[in-house]
Parts: sequence; structure tokens; C-alpha cells
Amino acid sequence: VWARKAHTLITRISIRKKDVIRLFPDLIKPNVIHSASQDKLIHSYDLRTDKKVILHQARNGNLCDMTQRKDHEYELITCGMNTPIQFWDIDVTDPVDYIDYPYKLQSIQISPSGTYLALGSETSEVNLSEVRLRM
Repeated sequence: VWARKAHTLITRISIRKKDVIRLFPDLIKPNVIHSASQDKLIHSYDLRTDKKVILHQARNGNLCDMTQRKDHEYELITCGMNTPIQFWDIDVTDPVDYIDYPYKLQSIQISPSGTYLALGSETSEVNLSEVRLRM
């Protein structure tokens, strides 16, 4: 992690065994960084305390992409090969919900409203899926 103005290294986080596929700051807590990698792991790391917040692990398949909900619980959403679309809460280790999808998904992105998921699949198609709130 690099300091924006000083252009100096702040900290190095070496907790991966395979390539990182997505990395971004949390929408609500910018001091928390979320990362997903091809080793099926999703880390949330607090830069302020220099500690891991939570570790999620997909049980099957390989992760290919991750996004974060902009409504409701601000959950992380992952997609990949031989794995469903999974919803991860920062307070719970296991997925809180999932959507089965028949194809390998290369990319996933939530709409600004948090209503739709854009899915890029191995079939070279872009699909839109409505995300329903769970109460």
C-alpha cells in the first residue's frame, strides 16, 4: 500500500499464495481493503490497525472477480469457475447467500443503485440479474 501524496510504501501485505484477482477499499470504511485471489481466499484488512478483519474461503471452484453491494449490508459478491455467485458479510465467515449460475463467470459488477448485477460469462455474453434484498 502506497501513500498517495508522498509516494512512499506504507505497508506490504503478503498473505496470498496465488494471483490477486480484485482489490478495492470498502465503500463505508475506506481504511479497510478487500482482496480476492485465485487461491479461493477473500481477505478484509484494516490499514489503520494493521490487522486482518476477516478471512472468507470459497469451498469449491476458482474465484475470478469480486464487487461490493452499495445498498443493504454492503456485502462482497464473488464469482468464478465451478462456484456459485456468493455473498459475503464482513461479520460472518461463510457466505450468507448464493446464486447458482450455469456458466463460468469472468467478471461481476453491481449497478450504482445496487439493484442489478452485470455478469460477464465464458460464453462471451453479458447478462443482467436482479438482486433481491433479504430481510
